[in-house]
Amino acid sequence: MVFSLSKRGQILHFFRKKGVDLLFLQETHFQKTYTPMIKNNFFRLWYNACTPLRRRKGVLITISKNVAFTKLGCISDPEGRFIFLKGTIGNKMFTFANIYSPNERQVVFFRTVFKKLDLFVESTLILGGDFNITLEPRLDSSFRESKVLT
Repeated sequence: MVFSLSKRGQILHFFRKKGVDLLFLQETHFQKTYTPMIKNNFFRLWYNACTPLRRRKGVLITISKNVAFTKLGCISDPEGRFIFLKGTIGNKMFTFANIYSPNERQVVFFRTVFKKLDLFVESTLILGGDFNITLEPRLDSSFRESKVLT
């Protein structure tokens, strides 16, 4: 999904109507040299990881005005593949992790990312993202289709 201005408005409006207070998005396609200012009266806190030069990848966590969130730490991947956010809501500590996995070399990717997350995480972990994997390749991917056709 390219996170264009019109799509951004539609997405934020949809999730606000649904009562969402914490939103994880992937494939935002921002770049560090041009990350748009996002102004929204409902979703007020924005944390993102994006690529340095090209408009690809990208993850984002946004939190609504209804949540009294206090940020204590944040790690964002310079390649736009993950963001880890740590803070409190009320007197409870949370770590939020939004991950956008590549389609290839996933074992290496997850090993690296989860090592970093393990060093960062405190208390309750909320993990989300697009992991680009199937739980059962024989049922959930083109592997099945190619076997059926032969």
